[in-house]
Amino acid sequence: MDTCSAAAGWRAFYLVGLAALFGLLLLDLTKLASADVVVLFALHLLQRAIETWCVHVYSPRKLSLFHLAAGVGFYLAMPMAVASAAVAAAGSSRLSLPPAPPFSPPFSLARLFKSLPMLPLPVHGHLAPVRGEVIVYFAIAAAGRWHHALTTGVLFVVINLAVTASATAEWYVAKFGQDAIVGKARLIPGVW
Repeated sequence: MDTCSAAAGWRAFYLVGLAALFGLLLLDLTKLASADVVVLFALHLLQRAIETWCVHVYSPRKLSLFHLAAGVGFYLAMPMAVASAAVAAAGSSRLSLPPAPPFSPPFSLARLFKSLPMLPLPVHGHLAPVRGEVIVYFAIAAAGRWHHALTTGVLFVVINLAVTASATAEWYVAKFGQDAIVGKARLIPGVW
């Protein structure tokens, strides 16, 4: 089966999403450009794209081309769903955020994590990245008045996580040992 590196795959997902969202903004849709839901999604994609270069230490594991195509397709479709939900949302106000300075804690932590020789077991307190991902999509859907395309996107994320759950669990056990994952919360009880 054809494969690509995990790092290249994850970077492609978020860059495709950002490019699609930027392309939609260039269409000069005033309702879209002023919608907070679009800003939320753009910030989410930007954060994830930056993490792929600055934070994540990737394993040598490969992504199948099917998984790569599914991820790229998802991140091409989600900006369209966000756009349609944002246009449907009546009169949102502009959201402006100050830029983060280059010496802020996230950038310092990014340099620290990137320097680690081994991928550490993620420890994020109460909000694990996977759970955070689902919460972001639910927030986008709720802010855009529960649009069918956004609901489909949320379902895709949950189903994708459920399908890959056993392989992910096996990888964590092999990498960190059974004791390291005991007591970790499951996104979908009984699955992972």
